[in-house]
Amino acid sequence: MDLNALREFTMVALHGGFGAASRQAGIPKASLSRRVRQLEDELGVRLIDRSSHAFRLTPEGELLRQDAAPLIAELAQLEERMHPDQEPCGPLRISAPMLLAHSTLGHWRRNIENATRRCSWRLSVKTVLSI
Repeated sequence: MDLNALREFTMVALHGGFGAASRQAGIPKASLSRRVRQLEDELGVRLIDRSSHAFRLTPEGELLRQDAAPLIAELAQLEERMHPDQEPCGPLRISAPMLLAHSTLGHWRRNIENATRRCSWRLSVKTVLSI
């Protein structure tokens, strides 16, 4: 069984649909749907009732969610224990009014640089004038 597909299924089930899970995880809805469909094909059962407009798990989907959610949580904890010093890294985008950008973000930048010395990152501030 593909653990990533199982993780994505539990995320979809937890958030009550593909849209909410997509927004939370930053994964396109189409990718989540495809992975869940592959998991369904692998298991030979439908996990999500796609015939209704409301999101609903099938009985098999509910059973898998109940049994898989604790396993996925344990895997996440294991990953954290394997990399205890790992810091979050990635792009940081801030949209701010010009006054805030000039008065405050310079101080934040120094704090972020000090806290994330092992990460490479770039702070980009784009101010937009509205009329």
